[in-house]
Amino acid sequence: MPSLNQSKSWSDINIEQFVEIFTYPTENETEFLINRLGVILNLSNDEVEDLEYEEYINIVDDLKWSEQHPTKKPLDTIKVNDIEFHLIKDLNIITIGEFIDLEYFFQDGYVKNLTTILSILYRPIKASATPLYPVKYDNYDFDPRYRAELFNDLSVDKVFGCISYYIKWRNQLLTDYKGLFNQDSSEDNEISDEMSLKGLSGVEKAEMLKAIEEEKKQKKWSWTLFLYALADNDALKLDVASKLPILGALNIYSMRQELNMKDK
Repeated sequence: MPSLNQSKSWSDINIEQFVEIFTYPTENETEFLINRLGVILNLSNDEVEDLEYEEYINIVDDLKWSEQHPTKKPLDTIKVNDIEFHLIKDLNIITIGEFIDLEYFFQDGYVKNLTTILSILYRPIKASATPLYPVKYDNYDFDPRYRAELFNDLSVDKVFGCISYYIKWRNQLLTDYKGLFNQDSSEDNEISDEMSLKGLSGVEKAEMLKAIEEEKKQKKWSWTLFLYALADNDALKLDVASKLPILGALNIYSMRQELNMKDK
């Protein structure tokens, strides 16, 4: 009988393992459970299936904590390779380019893209806040996928809360600017297949349902076309437009809509 890993909570599981648990292709709940136990116990799926029935049942009971995603608040600061990364505390300061990228990675699957999302939301600080100036984070002039692997070994318990943190902010943003969105109740748009309710806590589930409902109420629009409009339909200006703060970009677009200003 193989020795079993004694993981007792998500704090014992790193992000790479977590992603493997929730993105492993399975056809039913039984396969999903076997794979989840295998990752946590550091066993192959065949070894899990070979466990004595009574031991298997006891292990399933001991690992009930893994049935839901981590629920702790994300750490404000994490250290990787002696580099301090800080969670962006005020998401209203992110640029439209950062927002569009976050939307893409969330819709493509926030679990499989977890480390990429972290590389956008967690950044080194270039200049601390002063009485006159806010904190200044590392510029977003890099491909976030390049930094993604840096976060693989982090305990998932330390940072997974940034998912609900972002979704809550996003829900409020879409509510505040819902007048900009063309609504079409006949079009049923879910945020993504990856954004399932499997493994979510009650609070996270409520936030996720709210996000899905908001998406259903609104006709899905192309953020790329939105950025193109901000750039006056000039591809050469896209980079400049992408650096506009998200609130500033939405306010400019809102003004254009209200005053019936046409893009060049």
